[in-house]
Amino acid sequence: MLYVLLRRGGAARVASLLYLVPPATAVMAWIGFGETLAPPAIAGMVLAAAGVALVTGPGARDRERDAGQGTKAVPAPAHRGREDETR
Repeated sequence: MLYVLLRRGGAARVASLLYLVPPATAVMAWIGFGETLAPPAIAGMVLAAAGVALVTGPGARDRERDAGQGTKAVPAPAHRGREDETR
């Protein structure tokens, strides 16, 4: 499933979904085992979901494109051989 998601979207977008694993696990424990969810835990779930929504939401690709405008590629420094290190 992860491979399919990586092929459809960027790695950063897919990696952001991993932030939803702990909240999903807590909700499953609440449903399946009757665990209690404290208010700070619920607030953390909402915060994690909001962050993932910002990264993967409808305007995420537009923000990525706009962030890349105006930047110039900087060439990598030339590789120096061993003979340069002894000087």
